[in-house]
Amino acid sequence: MAAYFFALEEIVILKATVRSIESSLESVTRVNNDLEQYTRKECVEIQAIPVAATSLEEQTKNIVTNVGKLLGMDITQNDISVSHRMPQSQKHKGKPGPPAIIVKFTRCDVKDNFYHARKQLKDLTMRDLGYSEKNKIYLAESLTERN
Repeated sequence: MAAYFFALEEIVILKATVRSIESSLESVTRVNNDLEQYTRKECVEIQAIPVAATSLEEQTKNIVTNVGKLLGMDITQNDISVSHRMPQSQKHKGKPGPPAIIVKFTRCDVKDNFYHARKQLKDLTMRDLGYSEKNKIYLAESLTERN
């Protein structure tokens, strides 16, 4: 009988430990997500741009500057830290359309102006960028999976 009560007491202690660890994990996950989102504060995703036939033709920085021109902005190569196609994540597999281009700007104000000018794309299509497709161009903030 004593072994039974000892086992019950141990179960109670283990359950409390599990709850504490779960709470800590949730807290660490939240902090990690916040940090990951913070690293994306200068990033914008440009969606629906067709993929070039070869990787040599795929100049994502030029695409970003051309989209900037459509937005009435003079985006230079110096305004862009890095740009590339997004890898196909599990979240996007099976969805139609080409992978988005992600661009990280060198300054937040450039990113903010670029993103806030997205309303200017409302009546524009790929043809305005020189593509044969008539699809619309979309800009989105780069968000973590949790956001």
